[in-house]
Order: sequence, then structure tokens, then C-alpha cells
Amino acid sequence: MSEKHQWDEDLADRPVWLADLSQFHRGDQVEAGQNDVVYYRGRVESTAAGLGVVWIRENRFNRRRMLHTDEYFIRHSPQP
Repeated sequence: MSEKHQWDEDLADRPVWLADLSQFHRGDQVEAGQNDVVYYRGRVESTAAGLGVVWIRENRFNRRRMLHTDEYFIRHSPQP
């Protein structure tokens, strides 16, 4: 069972969701979610654009998380 963490904040002023993983680079601050609800925030550790996968280090728990674009929308997030 996957843990999901939801933050209650207005997402309307956030950047758009990106599908092209070539736009993400190691160290970028990103957030991932579904249906405009953010579940994960962290820094990009690596990407596999051909597979539609990005690995992040979560800000909140310092866990490494694999995110697939078939399951999550991913976008750059403002610096904390």
C-alpha cells in the first residue's frame, strides 16, 4: 500500500503539469500528484525519460521515491 501525503493549499497559482521528463534535471525541486492534488514533493535524483520515470528524494521523509508519468503528473515547484 502506497503512502500518500496531501497538503491543503491552493494549487491554482502553481506551474502547469509537465509530461516531458527531459524538462527535469538532477536537483530540480518538483511536486507530483493526481487530479490537481499534490502527494509528493522533493528533489530530482535521476530520470529515465524513455521509461517515463523520475526518482525523487522526498522533502518530508527523505525517502527515495520512483514516480511514473502513467500514475502521476509532475511539475516544477517553487523553491522552499
